[in-house]
Order: sequence, then structure tokens, then C-alpha cells
Amino acid sequence: MIRPDNTRQYEMDMRLRGATLQVSAYIEVFLMNVIYYSNSKQYGNPIEPGTPKTRHLTFGGKIKLAKDLLNEFHPDLLIEYKKLFEDLDKFLKIRNRMAHCFFEWLDEKCLSLNIWDNADQFAGKLRFFTPKKITTLQVIDSINDYFNDITFPVISLQNEVELRLKKNDPVVYSMIENEVNKVLKKSGYL
Repeated sequence: MIRPDNTRQYEMDMRLRGATLQVSAYIEVFLMNVIYYSNSKQYGNPIEPGTPKTRHLTFGGKIKLAKDLLNEFHPDLLIEYKKLFEDLDKFLKIRNRMAHCFFEWLDEKCLSLNIWDNADQFAGKLRFFTPKKITTLQVIDSINDYFNDITFPVISLQNEVELRLKKNDPVVYSMIENEVNKVLKKSGYL
């Protein structure tokens, strides 16, 4: 538990959560580009039923929508990037724990903590919170590992669907490219 008098615990809590969400935001930029570039049909009539809505998608929703669009329009890429989506699903679990769960610090130096998360649901039983003991170094290493394991493949996937759209529908590609570049420049990614 963070005590009001323990600045170190508060600062470490913010660093771990902040670093996790920073990595998540970086990955989400490229994941959204995969979504945008994967389905040029959605730009013909954006209010048509069945057109993907992206405005309020969670990180998990973006992963699912990217998989769904790849499955429909580029099934070969879903197979080729299977490991990427496995890593994204694993990162999602850690990201959600870091964003939403309670931290109980186990020492004053912030070397280890319990992350309180929902227990796995057992048939016919209620779910309760249970602690998962982990060290600060394990959290940092895990976030760095996922960043390194996910970044290159998600950019590679983005580039592949971008090239396909550029070849198959240059008008839509040009429209999307202009908008994507505006966002990337403003956010410092370009």
C-alpha cells in the first residue's frame, strides 16, 4: 500500500505504471495504422453497417479488430504474424494489471510488490482478488522485453498492409497517409 508519507513508493508506482502505458501508447499507434490500412472498403461509406468503429476501442479491442480485419482481408499476414499477436495478448494482460490493479509495496525500497488482480474464475465460485508477488526489476524487464519483442513486428506488419493498400487502392492510401502523417508528426513518432 502506498502510504501518504512514502514518496518513494508513490514515485515508483507512477514510474512503473507510466512506463507501461507509454509503451502501450507507442504500440497502439502502429496497431491503429494496421487497422486503418487493412480495409480500404471502410472508407467508401463510413456509416455503413459493419464498418469498424475505432473511436472508443480499448487496447484489447484494437488487438481484436486488427486480428479480425487481417483474418478477413489479409489472412496470410495473420498467419505470418501469429507470434506478434500472441505477444500482444500477453502484453495486454500485463498492461491491464499495471493500469488497473492495486499495488501493495512489500518494502520501503520498492524492490518488490504484490499486484492485486482478479483470481481466475472457478466454476460455480465467486471471483476474489489475489496478490501476485513480483519484483520491480521483473516488471521493468518484462515491459522492456515486450517493447522489444512487439515494436519491430508491429511496424513490419503496418508496412506490409500499407504497401498492399498503396498498390490496390492508391486514392484511399493517399487519404489515409496524409492523416496518419499528421498524427505521427504531432506525437513525435515521425
